[in-house]
Amino acid sequence: MWMIFGLFVLGLGCLMIQSTSLIIAIVACVLLGFATNAAFSMAMILFSLKTSNPYETSAVSGMAQSIGYLAASVGPMMAGFLHSQFNSWTVALAVLIVIVVIMTGFGLAVDRRKSVF
Repeated sequence: MWMIFGLFVLGLGCLMIQSTSLIIAIVACVLLGFATNAAFSMAMILFSLKTSNPYETSAVSGMAQSIGYLAASVGPMMAGFLHSQFNSWTVALAVLIVIVVIMTGFGLAVDRRKSVF
């Protein structure tokens, strides 16, 4: 989980650099691609590792995916709104870093428990 956190922060940090370098953009995309795929895979793995039967797994999976997809549907609109208000992507990227910190905190909390029920 800490590696996923680091990849997200490095990738978002690369996007915050005020540069027109193609290399920095490619590095940011690769880091964020690895982080996003690892975070999704970790979430799917935790559904089955932290539950004891298929009913619990489906309940946790349904709840987490409902909230996740709701956030994913609102996220791009909110990022665009922040960009239009501040005329910069820095605020939107800072909000994403805060979300990554919260996500990591929840992931670590779930990982410490034997079961989520």
